[in-house]
Amino acid sequence: MQNILKNISNENFNDYLSSVERCLNNLSTISFSLESYKNNIGNNKKKALIICEGQLFGSSKSIELENSYKLYCQLIGVEYFDEGKAIDDIPLFSLIEALSPINVPLYPWQSVEDNNFLLYENSTEESYFNDLVGSQNNLVSEKEVKENSFYFKFDKKFLEIINEMKKYPRSKEVLTLFQTYLLNEELNNSQKNPDLTFDQCEIVNIKKLNITKRTQNDKNRSPESESRELFIKHFMAVKKLIELRGVSKFNKDIDDSKWIELQVKLKSFGENLLNIKNNFSTTLLDIKKSQTDMSNNQLYKEVKDFFQDRNLTCIEKFPTAREISGRKPGGAGILKKITQYGGLSKFEIDYRKYLEKIEAAPKAIVPKPIELKTNGSYTPPNELPLLNSKIELKPNDSLPLPDIQDLLNSKTD
Repeated sequence: MQNILKNISNENFNDYLSSVERCLNNLSTISFSLESYKNNIGNNKKKALIICEGQLFGSSKSIELENSYKLYCQLIGVEYFDEGKAIDDIPLFSLIEALSPINVPLYPWQSVEDNNFLLYENSTEESYFNDLVGSQNNLVSEKEVKENSFYFKFDKKFLEIINEMKKYPRSKEVLTLFQTYLLNEELNNSQKNPDLTFDQCEIVNIKKLNITKRTQNDKNRSPESESRELFIKHFMAVKKLIELRGVSKFNKDIDDSKWIELQVKLKSFGENLLNIKNNFSTTLLDIKKSQTDMSNNQLYKEVKDFFQDRNLTCIEKFPTAREISGRKPGGAGILKKITQYGGLSKFEIDYRKYLEKIEAAPKAIVPKPIELKTNGSYTPPNELPLLNSKIELKPNDSLPLPDIQDLLNSKTD
């Protein structure tokens, strides 16, 4: 996926804020269209669906072109594949269908569990550790977070690498190992509270678990050095991988408050997407079915034309994969589409239903061409002489033309 984050700077930051606003406005239009369709579905469902699809198409395409939409897709980690190929342009309604509340736009230096490393005021912190069970579902108000809280600010690049380590199983295990070792050492080094003193960490050879005496070589192994060295190796490997992919470069000069402002708007956009999914699920299914039917009908017609042009028939037996792919040109492409549809067996069943449907449909009445016949006493001239002849206007022999002067001198009654 393309990296939108690296393109954001202090100079164009407001452009991204405006872009999110445009996306939100278009979502309002989409919600209105879906609501209108739902309210008018009883009158003429097919017509209402066509109108709704037209309105949704324009608004969804406008959103898909916005950089803030592409940024949102990047931050929630969405990937879209078409025929096995990764596609950067994510269709809006495919995204809505797959979206869930856990898909929150997070920057590379953020993770859900760290909660931005917030530190609440003392009374709030006490309410948590004094009642661990009862406070499990407690929420701190947004006002308190803004007015009475602090946060630990770490280097964003450092946090990005740590978060990326959690995506790889062994790197995550090594990270946990090193964190646990450091915590154990920190608590044991504290002389103020005996309750915080634990057994020293040591390395145990699994092969020698049942041996009471440890060898000198085992004793010489340092938990600190080995956990640290292994952590550094994984840390550097992940750092190098991030740099090679270049997918999460960002401008470190942008103030934290700006990142937060942009994230709030992106979260609002995501919440609106979820509202559309939850409030109009039936309507979205109608639209998806309509689009699927249209796409399938196009494939059925394409196959029907292909069979007719290549002298293939399915009256008694459906052509085999070899027979279809062997017809040139286009056989291999048609077979690929049938395979993507679900395979020959599934396609044959649905294709025969399609043929039955079009056979049962009333045939359109084609009007016969009107043939103009001339009077039997008149024989039309041949086409070529008519085109080449000069048209000469002559008066009727029985009605002599009056003299023009007589007309001018005549009196009108």
